[in-house]
Amino acid sequence: MEDAGFKDIVIVLFGEDKVFVHSSTGADVSVIVKEAKQFFDLLFSHMERWDKAVVPFQRGAWLRVYGISLHAWNKNFFKLCVLESVRYLRTGSWSLDRVRFDFVRVLIATTSLDLVNTTEQILLDGVLCDIKIIE
Repeated sequence: MEDAGFKDIVIVLFGEDKVFVHSSTGADVSVIVKEAKQFFDLLFSHMERWDKAVVPFQRGAWLRVYGISLHAWNKNFFKLCVLESVRYLRTGSWSLDRVRFDFVRVLIATTSLDLVNTTEQILLDGVLCDIKIIE
């Protein structure tokens, strides 16, 4: 941000996939963002003004997903494995690059404070497969 000339803009992590943007000098950030919309569009996929209702509590967690057959080894299938009760954020690069095949790492956002430890049954090519998901 500083290299782009925004010396007083502060970005604070605010949940797993959200940030809070403010000015260290008290300047109106919405005016700055409007004037440099193209720049900020490169950094953020979606921007909205904060209010109390915008951000429900969510925490991020890396999950390990075991039992995925090699012919189903792709990002879309990984999403299906975890979408039942959480919000999919991304798949670990080692999993996408096929560095190892014993488990897949998936980053999720969840409102639950409980550790994830479940087994899901997924129909894969007409065969019911048990997929183990642990945090």
